[in-house]
Amino acid sequence: MRIVIIDDEEVICDGIRRTIESSNEEWAIEAVYGDPEEALEFSDWDRVDLLLADINMPNMDGLTLVDVLRERGCETQVIFISGHTDFEYAKRAIQQDAVDYIVKPVSVPNLLNAVKKAEAELTRRKRRLQDKAYLKENARFIAKGLVYDILFETRRIYDDELSTLLRVCGFELMSFFVFHIFLPTETNRLKHVTAFERTNCYLYSAGRRLFTVVLVEESVLHQRARRLRAELERAFPDIALSEIGTAKRIRDLPEASEKLMREFARTAYKPEILEAPRNEANPSNSEILYGAHVRKTMEYIHTHYADKISLQTLSECIFVHPAYLSNLFKQQTGQTVIEYTNRFRIEIAKQLLQDPRNKIYWIAEQVGFVNQRYFGQVFKKYAGCTAVQYKHTYFLEFPESME
Repeated sequence: MRIVIIDDEEVICDGIRRTIESSNEEWAIEAVYGDPEEALEFSDWDRVDLLLADINMPNMDGLTLVDVLRERGCETQVIFISGHTDFEYAKRAIQQDAVDYIVKPVSVPNLLNAVKKAEAELTRRKRRLQDKAYLKENARFIAKGLVYDILFETRRIYDDELSTLLRVCGFELMSFFVFHIFLPTETNRLKHVTAFERTNCYLYSAGRRLFTVVLVEESVLHQRARRLRAELERAFPDIALSEIGTAKRIRDLPEASEKLMREFARTAYKPEILEAPRNEANPSNSEILYGAHVRKTMEYIHTHYADKISLQTLSECIFVHPAYLSNLFKQQTGQTVIEYTNRFRIEIAKQLLQDPRNKIYWIAEQVGFVNQRYFGQVFKKYAGCTAVQYKHTYFLEFPESME
């Protein structure tokens, strides 16, 4: 079980870490943080099983931290630690499905019992993938999510996880067929088009009025895909449809999808269907004059955007106090250091997305994001669309870039 500890009191962090490391259990401390904002930036929360967090911390309390994680869709379990027995804190902790609520000073038995409780819940969650009733109830949701993650490269899926998911979804010996739908600008018929979803047939939004259909079949032939495509053509004679691509393995879906996009862009593209990608102003606008400390901070970010960047790191390089640098940067730029850093990273990501050979999860790593889900949220915030939408729209506007 992978554990992250967050507390602004170093002595508390050290005590919890020593207790867990000496427990002889199969528990691993992934990281220890004194600042919750840095923890949010630097940890891959999709791979963290348990968070031990102080409720009362400066800048961001533990309850707000968990709120942010839940907004990002992270299911990391939480044990709250507090110096108060305040009922309202405990009530909020319960509302956030906390595993436990421990009052300082933290006793070893209480801590170990709480962590064991979290481990038992983690084991229960893992067993769901062997639970026939659960799988029957959620099979379509799991399958559609797996195809989405592979097709749009939203995260890195390792072979052992993929093998399990293919078995769970019944996709082990299946072939995959894909084609794109382009809706006219004057109407958005998604809710009508979704009525064409069938067993092992999944529809995804892939851009502005651009949708992708994936069918999963035992046969290597695509008669069913052709029939569905013909049905759509009859039902919506004004929409544009790509040809049908085939992938004998699920990992080949992105290549098949992009090949269709390339062919469509060259032969049948209607410019009015999609809007061109937005080109946002680069945050490093040289026409704006900043003070020396802020300029040095920007220069560091422009050079080290792929690394972990924290206020502490920046302040040590520039020889100023972190709080002073934070306030100065916000006063002169109107952005926090993290906001500026992420905006710059997204501009670099846009450039990398213009090369069809670059996988989205690889791009996320190259621009400094340890979590692909978080990268996706930040990209949409600053680019106004998802990374997939940007990529597809760019290729349609500039098909020669796919050469």
